Amino acid sequence: MIMSAAATVNFMTQKMIVEFEEGKEPGTVMKDVLKACKKVEPDCEIAL
Repeated sequence: MIMSAAATVNFMTQKMIVEFEEGKEPGTVMKDVLKACKKVEPDCEIAL
C-alpha cells in the first residue's frame, strides 16, 4: 500500500501544513502527527 500524504513545516512562521491521504480521518491523523512531533520536540503543541 502506497501512502501519499505530506507535511511541510515553516519554522519562521511556526506553521505546519499537513496534507491528508484521501479517506483518512483528520482527527486520527493529527494524533499520529502530534505523537511524531513530540519525539523530536517534547513541548510541541498543535492547534487546529
